[in-house]
Amino acid sequence: PVIGLAFAGVVEYLGEGVEGLAVGDRVAGAASAAFAELVVARADRVARIPDSVSSIDAATLPISASTALQTVRDVARVEAGQRVLVIGAGGGVGSFLTQLATMRGAHVTAVVSPAKSALARELGAERTIDYRVTPDPAQWGAHDVVIDTADGRPLSVLRRALSPRGTLVIVGADGAGGPMLDGLQRQLFASLQSPWVRHRLTSVVQRENGPDIAVLLDDLASGRLRAPVDRVLTLEDAPEALRLMAERAVAGKLVLTV
Repeated sequence: PVIGLAFAGVVEYLGEGVEGLAVGDRVAGAASAAFAELVVARADRVARIPDSVSSIDAATLPISASTALQTVRDVARVEAGQRVLVIGAGGGVGSFLTQLATMRGAHVTAVVSPAKSALARELGAERTIDYRVTPDPAQWGAHDVVIDTADGRPLSVLRRALSPRGTLVIVGADGAGGPMLDGLQRQLFASLQSPWVRHRLTSVVQRENGPDIAVLLDDLASGRLRAPVDRVLTLEDAPEALRLMAERAVAGKLVLTV
């Protein structure tokens, strides 16, 4: 099977009944098998790219930034003045979480490796924590919202970084739970435990949709949002790109070009 989920490119063909798009439009969207020269996408999962936004920057948004937007806006419900902790703030989703929480007026603390701490601060984090030097969440301070991008720690451990009525959000699968749960064990446990504890425990199931991508493209065009592109490789270099991502050697996003 061909891998890849997010893309940006030019419309070559339109299916029957598609409205609001034309051949030649630049669009960004979500679709399966996106590591390819041609991608088949649903019209409701793409958005037109503004003239001032490059296709490289636009390609970073449809999955990672959409997940971050839905996390901050819909699930964590971040508000101005809140203390927000982002675990994995230097990654693809985390780099957008940091920006979007900051845009809502939150005070963001980023848990990152030293190599990615500078990026986290550039994106709006007021404080960074090296998880290797300070591994215990109880030493990270009390936060209104903790957003974990597949860190893997047990929920009981992460709750040590919450204020008495804080919210913990689990983003993404982390490999726990074996083949039956497909890495979603902590998400399941969060939903089961939340009614019985003082904290709000929840998780994110990303919904691919064009309107959210359009919102993010508008933020990018206006300068409110930044596409944190670490490096750009060619499609032929996809194996190398995947190796770098598996080794967590990418700060922000990596983009393939055709």
